[in-house]
Amino acid sequence: MSLAWNDEETPSITAPIMVIALEGWSDAGDAATQGLEQLALEWDTTEIAKIADEVYFPYGQVRPTVELVDGVVRSLSVPSIDIFAASPPDSENEVLLVLGPEPASHWQAFTMDLLTLADTFGVREVYILGSISADVPHTRQTPLSGASYSKRRLQEVGLEPGNFHGPAGLPLVLQEAFTREGVPATTAFAAVPHYVAGNSAPAATLRLLTWLSSVTELDMPTLALEGRVEEWRQQVDSATEADDDLQGYVHELEEQFDSVEDTSVSIEVRRTPQERIRLVDGDQLAAEFEHYLQSGGKDEGRRGGGPPTELGPDSDGGTPGRPEDR
Repeated sequence: MSLAWNDEETPSITAPIMVIALEGWSDAGDAATQGLEQLALEWDTTEIAKIADEVYFPYGQVRPTVELVDGVVRSLSVPSIDIFAASPPDSENEVLLVLGPEPASHWQAFTMDLLTLADTFGVREVYILGSISADVPHTRQTPLSGASYSKRRLQEVGLEPGNFHGPAGLPLVLQEAFTREGVPATTAFAAVPHYVAGNSAPAATLRLLTWLSSVTELDMPTLALEGRVEEWRQQVDSATEADDDLQGYVHELEEQFDSVEDTSVSIEVRRTPQERIRLVDGDQLAAEFEHYLQSGGKDEGRRGGGPPTELGPDSDGGTPGRPEDR
């Protein structure tokens, strides 16, 4: 096992809930990891262990960070997944928070580490949080989809079963492993508008924490986050108004979103060419949006500088799938 304990003795924790969020491919806008970072800061937490094995994080791929001041190395931080024991306020429940970058390799070994961790503390339920880039508008409620150990459980926690066939991220690998080992696990994905997915996505973070609160009955510290969401929406609105192509694109996304009967989970975007709406190049929009934020909204944007480019059928975001019910 690659866990490095902070104390010589294993902490005394009884039947906790485990919540996992990993940076990387399945965390658009860092929505999931920023949520867990906030919980780690706001709750009464103790870092009990970490996983910093170079087997999982080859330094040529996931590089350490260094602080160099006046020619002197002040600190060196290596990639790690941190594990916190948390005691949420006004609750008798204990929580394990697992937070860090997605391992670059040896996923099966890493999965066994987390299964062993769950067995060590008698984890009674696991929640895996993630976010995906999708063609949804920022002006509507953030859609959620997910995977669990049964359709009934998905209905109980208010998640729509995703439908997807393709490359898997680590959240669904963990979902399948916990389910196979008989540990109740549920994965929730928030949809982040792909034209802002390269930036922070506080609306998706808030949606994930609000959902997690509803299914675990734990109070989440979201007051400050709600203020950030309002500021974020104002910034995106300003960026949208400054760009004719983006404004038209968001309007078409709104029409598509509102035409779906169940708008809470309308992130299935595998359309035929005839069904696809007019799309603007996502990378170009993301770059322009980031430039807009950095400039403080002082420039006027492109104002329709050239025709939009339609994304290919494999370029738009998909909804993660789920294992077969057992």
